[in-house]
Amino acid sequence: MGTQWQYKPTNDVYKDGSELIEKLIEIRAKGGNFLMNIGPKPNGEIPKEQEERLREIALWMYVNEEGVKNVRTVPTIIKDGDMWFTKGKDDKTAYVFITGQKNWFKGGRRNFLLKNMRATSKTTASVLGQNDLVVEYWPENLPTTRYIQHKELLEISVSRAQRLYNNKIWHNPIVVKLTDVEFIK
Repeated sequence: MGTQWQYKPTNDVYKDGSELIEKLIEIRAKGGNFLMNIGPKPNGEIPKEQEERLREIALWMYVNEEGVKNVRTVPTIIKDGDMWFTKGKDDKTAYVFITGQKNWFKGGRRNFLLKNMRATSKTTASVLGQNDLVVEYWPENLPTTRYIQHKELLEISVSRAQRLYNNKIWHNPIVVKLTDVEFIK
């Protein structure tokens, strides 16, 4: 998490939680496993900075583990811009990890274009960890996840409506689940 494997009592610079989560996403999209080391203090305590990052990763995993655990790589594409991909064992479910989105505030909608998959008549789209029904304190905003199949591209339209922190914006990547899609080779 820092600059060395073992505990360093002074001047250690730690990676932030988002950086560690994005590293986990990259490794899983490539089919690997993420080994992360913590360096306890000489008295056995975990440094506060490391504990904070572990808690942030744990919260993110609680919401998004479906797209991380027991998934496969998408052989035709691993990454496209700020999006990483995994697929379910059924070969019809795709998980799109949207990273690198600065200043995407709660309730805001963004559209993304996918070249490597096509919607079917049974396709559904959702964001893991949100119910797509309401944005807190903004009832007129409908955060429903949508998609449009264009001739060559699948366009997904996503609102950020997760409330995982009380006092700040959830800045970590979100995961869009697409069911019953066809992967383009």
